[in-house]
Amino acid sequence: MLLFFTDYTRARRHLHDGPLSGAETVDLLRFRAIPEGAPVLLDESTLRPVEHLCDWFRRLAFDGLKPKTMREYAYILLRFVDFLAERERDLFDATEWDPQLKTKLAAKTRECALLQHRLDAAATALHHDNTALREQARRTGTTVARLPT
Repeated sequence: MLLFFTDYTRARRHLHDGPLSGAETVDLLRFRAIPEGAPVLLDESTLRPVEHLCDWFRRLAFDGLKPKTMREYAYILLRFVDFLAERERDLFDATEWDPQLKTKLAAKTRECALLQHRLDAAATALHHDNTALREQARRTGTTVARLPT
């Protein structure tokens, strides 16, 4: 499964040579009620949208979920699809009546949420440390040199 996110600005800016212009593409996305930032999942073999998943994300957008939240859900969904594929199953095989998969999905979701929380906390701490170091350097007149990339 391939994952993309709608981005009206990029569509307008970069789509010129295809069958639709960037503006026409954005108009089509709006007409089809695909909101800005919505995940779009494509079948790898046909390159066509996986309708039941795209519809689910569209419904989440209309329910007020933010694009960042839908992005996180989309990546969790991809991991779940990979998890199922490793067990020679797909989304249609996994139902709420499959207690083993349901339990593993719940555990994986909790694990992902915990890891995301830790990552956010580490990024916040790093930002605060960086801000404090820059303030100290400014007060003491120390020069901060950038490391080569």
